[in-house]
Amino acid sequence: MKIAFTLLLLLVGAGCGGHHEPHRAFHTDGNAETYALKGQTGVCTALDKSTYLYRENKAFALTWASCGKDSWGNGHKAAQCILKAFPGLTAECAGCFGDFVDCSKSNCMFKCMFDPDSQSCKDCSLEHCMGDLSRCTGVPGHSIPTT
Repeated sequence: MKIAFTLLLLLVGAGCGGHHEPHRAFHTDGNAETYALKGQTGVCTALDKSTYLYRENKAFALTWASCGKDSWGNGHKAAQCILKAFPGLTAECAGCFGDFVDCSKSNCMFKCMFDPDSQSCKDCSLEHCMGDLSRCTGVPGHSIPTT
């Protein structure tokens, strides 16, 4: 089971689509009613976007993938891991990527458990999760750094 979650979360690249209530980003303010999705601008600041969330930022993409695996599919832990690696990123923005980890685990586990680097695994995450990640971050899906 641990291997399945590790392999699943090696992939990087998406939010969470489907028929779900919007995912909440990780919040340090303790306000459980604060949703990550706030209109088209998302929760990531302009500094988050210009410093971390640009397509060519492979360091961010690799860290995001590694944190997903190391957290065994736990979005909150993945967000904490991302914050540790990129302390200038806001907690709300990191929470969007934690939500992606949760989404990928929920929607793509069977496509990813044995080979998280497979194209079918990545395609599944992009299909089911990129829309919500894009809305949460406020960054178009094609601009989010992925592996």
